[in-house]
Amino acid sequence: YKAELEEKTKIIKQIEISENSMLVRDVAKIASKNGIKIGEKKLYNILREWGLIFKNDTIPKQIYIDRGYFEVTEGTKEIKNKTFLYKTTKVTGKGQLYIIKRLLKEFK
Repeated sequence: YKAELEEKTKIIKQIEISENSMLVRDVAKIASKNGIKIGEKKLYNILREWGLIFKNDTIPKQIYIDRGYFEVTEGTKEIKNKTFLYKTTKVTGKGQLYIIKRLLKEFK
């Protein structure tokens, strides 16, 4: 039990010092490396269940952006002379900490 606790503490410390926001897919990879078998799609579904992300979308609710858990970057892409707007959801260090801690609690 002590070794497991030390491992969890190590994960949390690793996330705390990471100042980079990352894609949900990368948060899922971190969780998987640390014993929580989860992929990007399953993590998105869990975030929707928790109410952090809108149903049938990948965009977080404004309240969780305001709390500093997520950031949404926007950009444009040109395909065949048409310009498209895209949005990318990224999880901040604070959001990563929240998600990983909650996953560890729920998937013991």
